[in-house]
Amino acid sequence: MAQPGAGSSVQPGAGPSAQSAPAVDPEVARLNALTFYACNDAIFQCGAVELAFRLLGQCLYFHDSKIAVRILETEGFPHGDAVYNKRFIDGGLNFDEVAELKGGTLLAWNPNHYVGEKAEFKDLYITAGPPGCGDLVHIRSCEPLLGDDEIMKNRKNPTALKTRKNLLIGPTRVSEGVGAESWPDEPNLYEEGGVQLYVGQWLPGEKAKRGKRILQYNYYHGCEGTNSLFRFALDTKNRYLYSTACGGLHYWTEA
Repeated sequence: MAQPGAGSSVQPGAGPSAQSAPAVDPEVARLNALTFYACNDAIFQCGAVELAFRLLGQCLYFHDSKIAVRILETEGFPHGDAVYNKRFIDGGLNFDEVAELKGGTLLAWNPNHYVGEKAEFKDLYITAGPPGCGDLVHIRSCEPLLGDDEIMKNRKNPTALKTRKNLLIGPTRVSEGVGAESWPDEPNLYEEGGVQLYVGQWLPGEKAKRGKRILQYNYYHGCEGTNSLFRFALDTKNRYLYSTACGGLHYWTEA
């Protein structure tokens, strides 16, 4: 797959995927000398796997907390996939309710088979496609752009990895860091206020990698689709992303 923003078919920063007016929030605008644009709902009108790739490098801005993060790693879960059914349907998700949501809705949820620390903090998912689709994208890792102090405050569990570059590496860390537990409802990422998706960019030298989704072997053993390359990540200077997840960089291929 080609880099979004470089004339590819999944470019989120041009055509119907971005609004014609630049974002006016000064906290977001100061992130870069370039103008930031808020995405509209067109970027989410695709399947989970394509959206998982599209989201790489894009920015989530949380208006209330003034936190902004850049998405580094995602997983696509298309409805009908055996892994999807095992994770979400067997995991207690109300599919009828999720299927009614428009693409671009941000959910905080975790399966009922999660235990311990994993069960304490919910993972973040973004709905994909039109209502009735039910596809979901799992947000696995981000990097902070704004609101480091607020993120640190939300990350209550002190660890040796609590450095800026590793602060939001891992799905429960992302959810905890952005304060997902305090949300009153599921925000639409293409509407002003709440949480919005802004067009980001890949940095010079960054490339997209794809690999297998991170799945608990014992729970998903025998499920068709466990080897599908539906996980995407930006190959950034943050090597921790690859040194621990799925055994290292050699488990990835070029996207």
